[in-house]
Amino acid sequence: MRLVRYTPEMFPSLQRFTTPQSGLSDRSFVDHYYATREQCQLHLALDQEGSVIGSIGIEQMPFEYRGQRQTIAFGSNFNASHSGVGGFLYLKWMKSAPIAMVFGGSPDTHNILRAQNWTYYPDVLVYDGNRRYATHAGDSMARRFAKRILRSGWFSADVGKRVAALKIPPIEIREQREYREQLATLPSPFLLRLAPDLEYLRWRYSLDLPFARYRLFEIAAADEVIGYVILHERANQVVVSQADGSDARLLAAGIMKAVAFVIAGDLKPRKVLLTSTHPEMQAVFEASGMRAAGQGRPFALKGQRGTALFPQDTMSWLINFDWGDNSLRPPFGRE
Repeated sequence: MRLVRYTPEMFPSLQRFTTPQSGLSDRSFVDHYYATREQCQLHLALDQEGSVIGSIGIEQMPFEYRGQRQTIAFGSNFNASHSGVGGFLYLKWMKSAPIAMVFGGSPDTHNILRAQNWTYYPDVLVYDGNRRYATHAGDSMARRFAKRILRSGWFSADVGKRVAALKIPPIEIREQREYREQLATLPSPFLLRLAPDLEYLRWRYSLDLPFARYRLFEIAAADEVIGYVILHERANQVVVSQADGSDARLLAAGIMKAVAFVIAGDLKPRKVLLTSTHPEMQAVFEASGMRAAGQGRPFALKGQRGTALFPQDTMSWLINFDWGDNSLRPPFGRE
């Protein structure tokens, strides 16, 4: 067995290994995410005949903790079809950066991580808007009516009034067609955050990808840009992918205004998804009609020997959903 780095000419071999339900089945995604940036690679395990028998994607992500740069390795598309291959790929991931991260993942994944003594943090709250409530044959008339009301959508013309009731200063959003340097240099009040430079934003959240439709909104207060939000538009869902700013409450209000703008014309309101650990931002989201899901999203870190991890208090962290490949899953497409 040997380990190689994926390059685009290897896609036919990868396709024979993967399934149609996997993100690795879409060539435009694989070639962009794993083959255009040195800090994000897909490693393939090959048998003696050169067939793919395992895979792991590793993105070395740029973070800041208390203003200090941190490189954290996010793993993705971890697959192994033969005994022993998974451990080999896991070690490659663990050695790629001082700290490794998992945000989400299946129960089986977390059984493995706990056995490897990963450090778990409080689950990250997942917020839903326009959540779908399915009716069942045994539901009473009143219950069916209540679910129909809940399905009718929460974003409406009074979203601005809801936010204003929190006594948040007036803000405006401006959709942009390109990333500006200013967005990568804004001061931030958050202790831990993704801290991308301009090149990273243009790569990871490119506004002209063939497999994903991202939209960028600058957030301004008193005619000064104080933050930004990037939304991933999907057919049935709008994801708050990445956001940052100099004021937590103004940022949260701007996120809500941008989401309301994007789904304003929906005939059937799309589901809205975002994550948060910050109480001030959560208050704005909840006042706008977002509701926390019953179960949070697991968040765990693993440091190399001698690497200190962060304290357990995550209330001043800025955690956005679309890190790593979290929102880059089938079905792909811009519609």
